[in-house]
Amino acid sequence: MPGFTPTYTANGNLTADGVHTYSWDNENNPVQLDTTGVTYDALGRMVEIQAPTYNTEWVYSPTGQKLGLMLFGQTFSGAWIPLPGGGRRLYQVNGTTSGYTRPDWLGSARLVTSDTQTLISDVAYAPYGEDYAVNGGYLQFTWGNLGELTVSAGGGQGLFDFDFRKYSPRQGRWISPDPAGLAAANPADPQSWNRYAYLSGNPLNAIDPLGLDGCTKNPDGSLNCPDAGGSTTVYGQQTLQPWLTTTNFACVWTGTCNVPLQFWGDGSGGSGGVGQGGPPKNCTPGTKGCFNVPQLCANAPQSPSGASATFNRSLVGLETQRMWPATKLAYFNMVFRTGATFDYKTSNGGQYVDYGNWNFGYVCGANYSSSFCQSAAGAARMWRSAMQGQNPFGGGFPFLKSPYGDQVPDNQQIRNGTQAQASGCVQ
Repeated sequence: MPGFTPTYTANGNLTADGVHTYSWDNENNPVQLDTTGVTYDALGRMVEIQAPTYNTEWVYSPTGQKLGLMLFGQTFSGAWIPLPGGGRRLYQVNGTTSGYTRPDWLGSARLVTSDTQTLISDVAYAPYGEDYAVNGGYLQFTWGNLGELTVSAGGGQGLFDFDFRKYSPRQGRWISPDPAGLAAANPADPQSWNRYAYLSGNPLNAIDPLGLDGCTKNPDGSLNCPDAGGSTTVYGQQTLQPWLTTTNFACVWTGTCNVPLQFWGDGSGGSGGVGQGGPPKNCTPGTKGCFNVPQLCANAPQSPSGASATFNRSLVGLETQRMWPATKLAYFNMVFRTGATFDYKTSNGGQYVDYGNWNFGYVCGANYSSSFCQSAAGAARMWRSAMQGQNPFGGGFPFLKSPYGDQVPDNQQIRNGTQAQASGCVQ
């Protein structure tokens, strides 16, 4: 930025860019943007903005989409209902007026029209999302967000909220680096070396709906998203609910990421579009249009309310899918250490120690061998014992034999978790 030298945290998160200042939490979420505070839920989603003169809260649908906006937690302020083709039904836009968004080929809302097709607002976007020629002020840049600016400002001065990162249209880049780390860089593609870059300089032919990886559009209207595991019809005519066919918190939670479109078909071998009759009845498992529902894990210990090892496993897989091995190990240590995201053992007075070990085995077993997971836990226990002046060798030694340096009950739950994960059950 001319005349100003940007500043960053040790993790590479932007703290000042000459227009805005930012503060970050330990999970690399921006929690203070200028004079605006931001609160996140346990899934890392932005749920409240505390501006100097008002507070707004977001309500999310069961499938992970932003659905509504509240003012001071009590007054309904607006809602966005997804429609076929990527449009949305808007309520209380411009005060009390409801309308419909009209997306362009990238999903950016160019027009908002009323029930009688009267123009309510319109806006134009430069290639990287800077808004201009605004008439009404409703901004939605691509399909990856709902147009809410974390910092509200026209002319591209604000920030768009995507699931994993915030995007600055003025700068044409993310304000934090790609969470995949060095794995995001392809030595054969110099455009990928910049971990802040948006779509490798190709904003007119691709989108990044999550802030993780770009999606290109196929001739049939589907999106080819590398982070979703291949080509899926996301916002084409065959889909009414895109969040079950692209990598998002909803599909991570339900375990239906990359489910073929025929999952929701009528079993007749037709298009299998979402919403066309619901799941097929009396189908033969393994045939087109039939979906095998996974079994619940029978050996899972009592867990805290809302805890899901299947969700944790999928979230870890999503966040580490392109990390270097050493970076991935450091990530595991970060999220499972005492007091971290997946530490259930020390919460609620130690009530969920068994589940904490079982969850670790379930998640770790999806990424490493069972013996490695048990040995890693044993090594961690030995380290804690040594630091507390206790005998660290009471449980054997890692990589030799069970319990691999861990306490026997803890080791057993870790083994149970790895076995449950290997069986394909869900929790």
